[in-house]
Amino acid sequence: MKNKFKCVITELDKDGNSIVVSEEFPIATWEIPDAPKGQHLLTRLWATNTIPPDPLAPFDRNEPLSLIQKPGCSQFLVEVIPPLKEIMNYMKSIDKPITDPKKYNTHRTDSVDYVMVLAGEVTLIVGDKEIKLTTGDCVVQRATVHSWQNHTDVPCVIGGVILSTTRPHVEMDEPFEPFKFPSQ
Repeated sequence: MKNKFKCVITELDKDGNSIVVSEEFPIATWEIPDAPKGQHLLTRLWATNTIPPDPLAPFDRNEPLSLIQKPGCSQFLVEVIPPLKEIMNYMKSIDKPITDPKKYNTHRTDSVDYVMVLAGEVTLIVGDKEIKLTTGDCVVQRATVHSWQNHTDVPCVIGGVILSTTRPHVEMDEPFEPFKFPSQ
């Protein structure tokens, strides 16, 4: 499965002409420590850190990844999700077995996420509902407790934009803290 994604960055030069400033592979790729090395990857392609976004603001592509940002900021991410059975076998091999696969990777972010399946198949779990998604399917994820699980034999690739929001002003059935990316 391809886990490097070319990211073309454009902007306006000092005379207002449209130019390409970068055709590089992103530097900021993190390994999620629940699978063998190089299998569960999260790559940040770009992010905005100002409100409103400044289209010409510089961005440090080596900045540490955090899915928690101030409201109004955004991140463009790609995730390679390995098969759940590989994750379960790996976690068992390092004496951290997953006791409830249905709840594995369950999390919530204070964000509105626009997600598309780029390759493969993944199951979105929200509450007691499981929805199988395949290449081209999209999700608008709005600050709910959810999980992405790959029940196939091959990796799945999802891509999306995370728009950070304020915490929803609703009572939640399950108290979940926002997702925190493990330090590397």
